[in-house]
Amino acid sequence: MGQITLHLEHALRRHNDHAHTETKLDAIAQHLGLTVGDFDAPENLTLGQLAHLCDHLGTTPGELLRYTPSDTHEGETEVESRDIVERWERRYGDDERPRN
Repeated sequence: MGQITLHLEHALRRHNDHAHTETKLDAIAQHLGLTVGDFDAPENLTLGQLAHLCDHLGTTPGELLRYTPSDTHEGETEVESRDIVERWERRYGDDERPRN
């Protein structure tokens, strides 16, 4: 199975530069009702939480999410976020949480 990871560093740096502040990741997590550790397991984030994170940072899911397939061939490492969304919707529909 492939892996989805969050890449928050660039978005957080851009947010801080634009807002002329020094917002820390733990402050964002607390604002969203999460812990910093939750960002290490993006599969546990709901789409609503991801949307709030994007709103807070002024970014899009495509700038935050990266998908790496488990059977990666050399030179093939990432899939566009729209591919992730399409796969999600094919499997679960457009619901925020998957059904077991």
